[in-house]
Amino acid sequence: MSEERLDQALEAMKNEPVPTGEMAAAQERVLRKLMGQVPSLCMEFQADLAAYLKGELAENRRALMDDHLGRCAECRRMYAEAKGERKVVVLPAVAVRKPRPVWQRWALAASIGLVALYTGRDRIDSLMAPSGPRATLERASGQVYGLTDTAMGAGATLSEGQIVRTGAGSHAVLRLADGSAVEMNERSQLFVHAAWSGATVQLERGDVIVQAAKQRRGHLKVRTRDSEASVKGTVFAVSTGMNGSVVAVVEGAVEVNQPHFNQTLKPGEIAGSTSALSGVTAQEAVAWSAEKQKYFALLAEFSKLEKQIAELPTPAMRTQAKLVAYLPSNVVAFGAAPNISGTLEEAVRLAEQRAEQNATFGEWWKSANGEKVREMLGKVQAVMPLLGEEIGFVLAQGPGGEQDRVAFVIAEVNPGQQAAVRKALAPMVEGVNFGVNEKVVVITDNQTHLLWAMGQLGQGATSAFAAEVTQHYQRGVGWMLGLNAASFQMSSTQKASVLTGGVPLKTLFFEQRSSDGSEENEATLNFAGARAGIAAWLAPAGASGASEYITSDALMAFSGSTKEPSQMFTEITNLMGSMDDKFKTHLDEAQAKLGIDIGKDLASALGTDFAVAIENASLPIPGWIAAAEVYKPGTLDGTIAKLVDAHNAELPAEYQSRKLVMGQQTIEGRLWMTIKAAGAPMTLYWTYDRGYVVMSTDLGVAQRALKTRDGGFALTRSAKFVQYMPASAGVHPSGFLWLNMKGALDGLNSVVSNEALKTITQDRDPILVVVSGETERIRVSSRTRLTSLILDGMLAGTAADASSNKINRNIKKNAASN
Repeated sequence: MSEERLDQALEAMKNEPVPTGEMAAAQERVLRKLMGQVPSLCMEFQADLAAYLKGELAENRRALMDDHLGRCAECRRMYAEAKGERKVVVLPAVAVRKPRPVWQRWALAASIGLVALYTGRDRIDSLMAPSGPRATLERASGQVYGLTDTAMGAGATLSEGQIVRTGAGSHAVLRLADGSAVEMNERSQLFVHAAWSGATVQLERGDVIVQAAKQRRGHLKVRTRDSEASVKGTVFAVSTGMNGSVVAVVEGAVEVNQPHFNQTLKPGEIAGSTSALSGVTAQEAVAWSAEKQKYFALLAEFSKLEKQIAELPTPAMRTQAKLVAYLPSNVVAFGAAPNISGTLEEAVRLAEQRAEQNATFGEWWKSANGEKVREMLGKVQAVMPLLGEEIGFVLAQGPGGEQDRVAFVIAEVNPGQQAAVRKALAPMVEGVNFGVNEKVVVITDNQTHLLWAMGQLGQGATSAFAAEVTQHYQRGVGWMLGLNAASFQMSSTQKASVLTGGVPLKTLFFEQRSSDGSEENEATLNFAGARAGIAAWLAPAGASGASEYITSDALMAFSGSTKEPSQMFTEITNLMGSMDDKFKTHLDEAQAKLGIDIGKDLASALGTDFAVAIENASLPIPGWIAAAEVYKPGTLDGTIAKLVDAHNAELPAEYQSRKLVMGQQTIEGRLWMTIKAAGAPMTLYWTYDRGYVVMSTDLGVAQRALKTRDGGFALTRSAKFVQYMPASAGVHPSGFLWLNMKGALDGLNSVVSNEALKTITQDRDPILVVVSGETERIRVSSRTRLTSLILDGMLAGTAADASSNKINRNIKKNAASN
């Protein structure tokens, strides 16, 4: 057939009409195919597939099966599956769906994009990091290596993730790409990871001190296996080792994230990731640094500047409680400080002058941290002249109940300066809220608290707490902080009840005022009745004889008067018995084992007056002296003898070298009792003098104490002691604490040669804190400046660490030579 005739035949077939019945049957067959329905004929053949595979079908039935399998794709598929051949998967029919609206497609795309951005944010952050080396080895002392034991010298660069480590006795300083300096201690290992949000120093082991440059964006982080420290610009130390990690702050503030700890640390504060690190100090964290001399020198300059600022004229004491008229109801705390705008301006001038005279202080003053201080002082100076003579701080119970505390700053506004105050505060208090009316300005943390505070002004002006605050102004006020103890519900706790004997603490006041041209600080605990419990152990004011054994050269001295020791012991046993049913049983067992009755044999033998002092800084044991009033010397000696016998009786045979020997000696006509361990060079000496027992492990120190009481130069009669005695102490205070910082640091300098410390000790003043007990209050006072107390504490810590380190080095050196 020609192609032309074939085309004509096909065209005729296509145009041929199809009966309706046949069309419906064809449609039904197609539908069954699409819906997956199995025809009845197929079902018959599929039932015989198993027999077909086993060859059990009759010949005629097998021929029919062969023919059907040649025609039916579905049965062939089932036959293949039955034989174990690859399964042919029939795709399900796909329903026709309506097209999504355009907005749904865009929303779906945006959601997918956001998820992708979030899950890959760290990767994106890293990809956007600046190019180039992550750090440069600026200085190296000793051996500094990479991971492959390749030695690295000054000028070597670190790439992303490249490890650097220091050997034993080696140190290194890295300069990060952002300008931050990282000082590495010996046996330390780290690498640097850069990102758009800031660099991360991964400290794998050892110690670093970081001087963080000001971050243009993000934070500089130091990570260990269990800690993360995050900063924008400051000086801090991080150590990590077997017991965990430590973060210590030298300057500025550091955000620390550790297990069970997430907080911002301030200068001098430290955080350890485990309880085993609770005893580590901030000074110990930086004691290894090659820059420690610089830190000492900077402390010395701060000390000198502090003394210069302290000598500036201070604002006159205020005798009118002007801000009390604005107190809200339910005040928890109220603080007041003078407006020191004039003093602040002069302090900045002095700091600028010190920066020009001293390179170390000048470097800090011009650093990022110094810039922050100058910026902050500039903002404060802009607003202070517009305000009244006093700046107040108020903490009150807010509208949300007991747990809602509202804190705000309040000050009177000088007449006509309301607009100027608003303009000056706008850039200064970013992130907080302030309100100004015709009389005062109020600054607080959010708008809700601001509205509440402005509406509450004056509602608590007639409260009992406000009346007590006003009473303190009658003596004149410089700086003051008053706490309404009743609002803290302190007396409801068991610990508070133990301390106060059920008589609650009413208020607690801290004050600073000028007296006779000098600064005086005072803390007053006011009770709701006569003192009881442990708070009553401090005796009322009375003359002290024990302090007359302390010489004027004493480095440290503590003297006090108490209730009768026998009464205190009875109160202790009753208290402990109420807390532990088995305490008295255990006490009786211990007393039987020792062969004494603590209350009758020991407590009843002692009086109420005692003193302890360190006279010199000799090592390994300082020269100390103790004096205590004694009612029954014979009973005390007998009790000590029983304690010695009990100790010796408990010693195992292999520790007989630790046996104590009690004896007596007559030296220069005076009888001295002694206790000495059999194999130890040290001896404890004591004697009785005018109703007091005097004891020491240094016989010369004890003899000098006796001569001082006989007419020598006692501490309490020295010019320095009298000069620093607070005016509020009265004739006979209940006790005192004396610390001769210059003498103590001089003693340490005899052990540790440090020029910076020597410079500091030339200007340090002594510290005298006096305690006085009254019927319903305890008063603690001192003429030592608070800023001086803080600096003295820092100096004592750094000096003690320096001396300890040198002593340890000497011990190791001697042990090695032996």
